[in-house]
Amino acid sequence: MQKMLFIIALVPFSAFSQSVYKCTTEQGTTFSQTPCDDQYEKVDIDNSSGSHSNQAAVEKLEAACLSLIKTKVMFQDPDSARIQKSKKEWLSDKSGARQVLVVDVISKEANTDGDIEGNKTASYGYSAAKSHNCYLNHDGTQLSKIQYLVK
Repeated sequence: MQKMLFIIALVPFSAFSQSVYKCTTEQGTTFSQTPCDDQYEKVDIDNSSGSHSNQAAVEKLEAACLSLIKTKVMFQDPDSARIQKSKKEWLSDKSGARQVLVVDVISKEANTDGDIEGNKTASYGYSAAKSHNCYLNHDGTQLSKIQYLVK
């Protein structure tokens, strides 16, 4: 019983946050995991999830992302396209650190098979999930106006 209580005590129950550093230079503003020079601002990022307000914001962001993807990708049945899962990630390009919403999208596709006599038959099924990126603003609340990597 004591071992069980010890293990439970090791599991964190509270949300955790991490810090990033906001650096403003002549070239612009960047975010980094390490401080730059001596001119920086420490920014705490809340990594908690699961609250209803956060979930509603994530669903709104996913809907905007899926709408954008539908304008770029030719789905056989665009109305059936849906997000299977999503996650936010940070990446860096020439403009600095950027948030990306990575979504796995599935949609219905027609599968045509031939029977023994050569007759074509069509059936519909969901495709394998394909990952797509939607670039976000720095606070991750909406889509960025720049939807590509800055090289």
